Amino acid sequence: TDASNIHLDAKGTGMVRINNPSDLEAGEFLLWGNDAAELTLEESDVPGGINNRMNRTFRVQETGDIGTVSLSFDLTGFTIGEPNDLVLLIDADGTFNNAASHTTGLSWDGGSNTVSFTGVDFATGNHFALASSSADNPLPVQKSQLQYSCATDGIRLYWSTFWEHNSSNFAVQHSKNGINWTTEKKVPAALYSNSRLDYEVTLNNTKDYQYLRIVQEDIDGATFAYPPIAVNCDMEDGSIAVFPNPTKGLVQLKYRGNEAAVTKTCLQHVSGKMIWCEPTWVPHFQLDENAAGAYLLTLENSSGDRFQQIIIKQ
Repeated sequence: TDASNIHLDAKGTGMVRINNPSDLEAGEFLLWGNDAAELTLEESDVPGGINNRMNRTFRVQETGDIGTVSLSFDLTGFTIGEPNDLVLLIDADGTFNNAASHTTGLSWDGGSNTVSFTGVDFATGNHFALASSSADNPLPVQKSQLQYSCATDGIRLYWSTFWEHNSSNFAVQHSKNGINWTTEKKVPAALYSNSRLDYEVTLNNTKDYQYLRIVQEDIDGATFAYPPIAVNCDMEDGSIAVFPNPTKGLVQLKYRGNEAAVTKTCLQHVSGKMIWCEPTWVPHFQLDENAAGAYLLTLENSSGDRFQQIIIKQ
């Protein structure tokens, strides 16, 4: 890179975004990756004043000195009870019981479920992880994305949890408009678990269902509504359902076809400017950094078929 094409904002398909370097110059880089560990809870390997952290950790490699950066975690699918308890841990050797706690610039965006920190000063080889200072805000209480399939006897819903704390049940709710919700069934939860649990429920009276969501209810009465999905068992083969549309940021997709056969998912502005293009199926993405307007989503499959849908960003 040189001074004419410095890249100041980076996020791949993972949860971490790093941007706003204070002193990035030509020939300098900051790269990062994670250890692919399960998104489970870690309570022992934490420094004093920290109650728990994500088991998954990240590591950076820095060439030169790019100064300080801003760092954010996309926590879509996580239950965050008190965002002000979140802490960024930075450690030199990967053993986090002596890690430094960073809270500078802590901010929470409830619309995109993103926590951000500013003024983060990494050295090459540093490890980092997201943590919580409170037992009342364990990380993570995580659920996989809600999925469904159409059956002759109704709609089958599937989801998984990777860790549960104080969970009483999951309320399965439906809506015609994505605003007013009615509880259809309640599924008992595990209360406490630190391993993967798979859930499945069948809904029989589906004629009024346009959207479905799961609401986690805890034994202390606290609730958390996970992002809803659009459902349509009358979709034609190859059609795409987009929810919500219009959107202010998060976009979720449902494709009536073989997702594994999708060879390209692309988003472009209606003016023709390409925003991004991935050589695979992309079930959800964010538009929060994009200007308001109309965007064209295009899917292509291994048979050469192409399917398109207009998305409105508010």
